[in-house]
Amino acid sequence: MARFALLFFLVLLAGCRPHDQRFFCREGASEFVMDSYLIRQGKMSILQMEGECVEELPCSALEEYEDGITEDDILNIAIYHPTRKDLIESIHMINQVIGFRVTEGCIHIPDIYPVKVEGLSINEARIAIQNAFRQNIEDVDVFLSYRDRLKKKVDIAGLTKVPYLPVDGKIRLYEVLAKAGIPTNANFFRSYVERDCQLLPVDMHKLMVEGDMCQNIVMRGGDKVYIADPGDSRVMIMGEVFRPTAIPLSYGYISLREAIVMAGGIPFTGDKRYI
Repeated sequence: MARFALLFFLVLLAGCRPHDQRFFCREGASEFVMDSYLIRQGKMSILQMEGECVEELPCSALEEYEDGITEDDILNIAIYHPTRKDLIESIHMINQVIGFRVTEGCIHIPDIYPVKVEGLSINEARIAIQNAFRQNIEDVDVFLSYRDRLKKKVDIAGLTKVPYLPVDGKIRLYEVLAKAGIPTNANFFRSYVERDCQLLPVDMHKLMVEGDMCQNIVMRGGDKVYIADPGDSRVMIMGEVFRPTAIPLSYGYISLREAIVMAGGIPFTGDKRYI
């Protein structure tokens, strides 16, 4: 009987706990300040706080490389000659309709023999085509560029207007994102770049918003870029606020003050000691 009375007394005490003493883990202001400094450092720091292993971006990712023409590449050829307007117009018409595709390692141009271009850089291929023209026509200048690349390209998914872009050893992530036509409210925190089935430690928010060119990597054929939706990461504001809501975190974080303002503020019935 005494044991039962003691148990009843303990339950009664537990039921009489003050309303403010909740079973939540409470952190002091100092812990939040330290975490805020880490969060402000960007995506990689946030991922480390979440327990993910984040590697350093290799220096080679920022270096341009010499890219070679491959099979099935489609090239744009433009020529200049002081008198042969007919030749200029014929080449221009082919460019407008289909371009010049590399087949069996060669480029086929009317009135000259096939020119071997596979494995050459754009400038080397330009010189080879120009020399082939000049064997029959003097004073011809050739200009060459990529029109499309079926193998060496960057695939872009998510919030983008362009499904892929060709690479040339010089195009960088900033240029790819600019040409992709991504919306201004894209979620850069959840966006990523994949290379060889691994995610690269690139912070697109730092690149596009803060202008950190250390994130501006050189793109390679086979890279995949995903642009996330603003709602892919959100924080829930609930309880004693005027408008309980879900706030998108496009940058991966938001200040407590901003979050409360977006929820309409705290009414007089809310207890600011417990947030």
